[in-house]
Amino acid sequence: MDLETFEQSVPDEHPEEEDTESDEPLQLEEFLAERVSELQPTSPDIVRATPAYQALRRCGAALRGRRQDAFHRNFQTSRIDSFWSHSWHGSTWRKVVTALWVYNSVPATYVATIGAFLVSILYGLKVLPGMSYWDSYEYPRSYWASSVGLVLYCLTFLFWQPRQRIFLDVLCIDQIDPVRKAAGILSMGAFLKCSDSMLVLWDPTYTHRLWCIYELSAYLYSRPEGAKTNLTARPVLLGPCYTLLTLALCCFTLAVGSIPERNEALLWVTQAVILAVGFYPNVAAYRQYFRALGDLKSELESFSLQGTQCLCCQRGHVSEDGEPMACDRKVVLHCLKLWFGSAESFEHRVRSEVSETLMHELSAEFFNYRHCLALLIPVAWSYMDTASAEWRKYDEWRHRGTEITKELARGFAWWLCVAPSILLMTFRLAYCFRAKRSRRCCDWAVNSLILLCVVAFFVAAVQLEFACMIFHNRFVPRDSAWRGLHTAMLLFVALCLPMSILLFNCVGLQPPITTLKAAVSGSAEDAAITEAPKAREGHVREL
Repeated sequence: MDLETFEQSVPDEHPEEEDTESDEPLQLEEFLAERVSELQPTSPDIVRATPAYQALRRCGAALRGRRQDAFHRNFQTSRIDSFWSHSWHGSTWRKVVTALWVYNSVPATYVATIGAFLVSILYGLKVLPGMSYWDSYEYPRSYWASSVGLVLYCLTFLFWQPRQRIFLDVLCIDQIDPVRKAAGILSMGAFLKCSDSMLVLWDPTYTHRLWCIYELSAYLYSRPEGAKTNLTARPVLLGPCYTLLTLALCCFTLAVGSIPERNEALLWVTQAVILAVGFYPNVAAYRQYFRALGDLKSELESFSLQGTQCLCCQRGHVSEDGEPMACDRKVVLHCLKLWFGSAESFEHRVRSEVSETLMHELSAEFFNYRHCLALLIPVAWSYMDTASAEWRKYDEWRHRGTEITKELARGFAWWLCVAPSILLMTFRLAYCFRAKRSRRCCDWAVNSLILLCVVAFFVAAVQLEFACMIFHNRFVPRDSAWRGLHTAMLLFVALCLPMSILLFNCVGLQPPITTLKAAVSGSAEDAAITEAPKAREGHVREL
């Protein structure tokens, strides 16, 4: 974002006086900074928002810079639900998938699971057609829940239309009319002040862009004292990784369920291929993300405005039409001085408050148990299939109840306990072995080692499940009311649940990120730091 068109629309404050050529840019930049720092719109109708689905439609065409004529799709508003802050210099497709995941993954999970549950009931009631499993399989099979769940998940993920009011620069600032575009850019502070929350689509270029740092700082500055910030930061790696994980897991459960037990070689080869295609890229991406997080921490600890970049300076302050353009850097710096007293006090705030907030969002909120339930939902679908297949097989309700209880208990253990624990350990290993190796082959070996550990965790869980069955067969009397594999699966749940709770509460994803504290040296910086609250207090009184 830039101010390249603003000078065409700002009237001369002294039309009768001829300013010198060197004074004109300075006066313009000071005027722009004063107007932006007021956090007020140039006119009441300039604050606009758009439904979130407008930014996501056509596979995120707006985020890909292909919706320059979409200004008519927004509407005037006094409040904005979420301000989208992002860098135009990062990976576009990752940003699109992450935005889709943030807004559409939860509805997709609900819709797909409800659909899978309904078809499971219909299959158990013999309304839907079945398959002659006894010719090839030892146990009854069904693929309705997993298949319908996969289709519904993909359709909802791509075409769900979230209605939250969001601000996205290319949709809410007129890109055609230069006067309205300049007014929109001048009202950027008002957009931030009217926003109830902010979504940061973070990539490694974000903290290097001056406008991104300005948006984040201005949003935090505009919050009332003591109010909740409502800041959400999501790395653009998150969307592709999580989406691929869900799809790969669904393919894995379908493949395992469709291959007959006697074809062990084909089963192992299929599992290996799915692991390599679906899970290996995730492991590599997690390691890359944790490295980037460490780099971000170092960058924020030594943050300096001189290290940021803006488009106008890269273009030599000449627009695409060959016209001179105001310097965004000077405008933003002047605005920050009005807010915080000096550039040094602003830099200190970035090293402390901004960095602490951003690091917390990108580390503590990157992965949690709630995410697991959505990511690993194909596991639940697969056990809906096995439960409905057992239901369809037996005519007596006593046998039906026993078998359905058995499969539902297994599904509970694997979906809510085992699979989240394995995923947690995967993240933990990726964090511990995040360092980049000197040779690419060594990096591949580290990724493969982590993947082998994941397989080992899976095999250990399977063996624990078998051990519960053996324990049941040996120690539960045949005439006991508890006799049946459902009892063994309940024992499996009883063992897995506390282990999962201990892992998530005691081990966690990674060591806690320590609060970043910038080194303060010399009385000059001490004085600069104390200027910030005074500048803020005075500026608020002016507003």
